[in-house]
Amino acid sequence: MFAIIVGYNTVSHLLAESLISSGHELCILEKDYRKTEYLWDKFGSMIIHGDATQRDQLEKAGIQRPADVVFALTDVDGANLLVCQAAREIYNVQKTVAIVNDLSLKILFNVSGIDTVIDKDYFMLRELENSISDTGIKHILPIEQSNSNLLSITIPADSKIITDNTPLSGLEMPDNCLVCLVVRNGAHLRPSNNLVLQSGDQVIVAGSPNNELMIYNIFTGV
Repeated sequence: MFAIIVGYNTVSHLLAESLISSGHELCILEKDYRKTEYLWDKFGSMIIHGDATQRDQLEKAGIQRPADVVFALTDVDGANLLVCQAAREIYNVQKTVAIVNDLSLKILFNVSGIDTVIDKDYFMLRELENSISDTGIKHILPIEQSNSNLLSITIPADSKIITDNTPLSGLEMPDNCLVCLVVRNGAHLRPSNNLVLQSGDQVIVAGSPNNELMIYNIFTGV
């Protein structure tokens, strides 16, 4: 899959790392030249300087290949809307995703044909919830059209799965629960069945809100 991410911020950074770790191609198009310079060592030629509201800049990012999906994640709603409309109507991109910053515009985004519209306030709310959470669960992102969230859990040294060297295939996970990614010392590991977790690993899990405590206990219980 080839994806274009418009706008660099915390959300797009996490998305880019996830796509790269899954073996996908991507290009990040960022208007602020200082950001592209700063991030060159991290993303190399995958990040380019350009204004995505200009057709020639979208084409420089590779939208004519065509791109399989375009993510419009800037803090300017007009730009996000324009980018997604251009992607669909001019370049026949099959999947468009946009963040809406002003909730009063969400209806406009929905009726404009954007496939997935994400409320920026969700991320702010989740950050507040994460800051006062009584557990080590951090909410990352809701999964569209499903009753699931992406969760981040850090594995403690005294977890039973650490002391028992239990591989992922040996975990009794709830139905419809999936380990999506393991981050170890800054590196991204594919969650293969024989992977044994280590203390300090960050595990990204897709699961139902009803099963969050169970999921947390599986990875952190003693």
